[in-house]
Amino acid sequence: MMKRCFCVLILSFIVLSCHNEPTSVDSSQAITLFGKWQWIASSGGLVGQIVTPLPNIRVIQTYTYDGIFSQSWNDTVQISSHFIIKKQKTIYSIDSLNVIVYQDSTLAKEVVVYLAADTLVLGDNFYDGFSSVYKRIYQ
Repeated sequence: MMKRCFCVLILSFIVLSCHNEPTSVDSSQAITLFGKWQWIASSGGLVGQIVTPLPNIRVIQTYTYDGIFSQSWNDTVQISSHFIIKKQKTIYSIDSLNVIVYQDSTLAKEVVVYLAADTLVLGDNFYDGFSSVYKRIYQ
């Protein structure tokens, strides 16, 4: 378990430190957010906690072209909301980055920290918040 946590932490640092890929999507790249993403791990908080899904739980986030977000646990939808993507100031850059804003007020805005063809990193827009790593699911 400790080895897995260490690997996830290293993966997060590698993904976040890559500068060859875009750090956020712009309106011409927003289409790449659409699809299904499997949650791999989250890290952050005051003590640098690492959270991963339990072995028997598969968490999938889906973003559709018509602005619908859903999160499923083992194919059962737990959360659903409309969303939009807005450029906003964030703690991650002096430039405005894309932020996912959910219509459901119980869901916090998430900054698109990193987006590539198969990797998505979303972050809270406050210090000591969490960042989450997702892998694209191709179907």
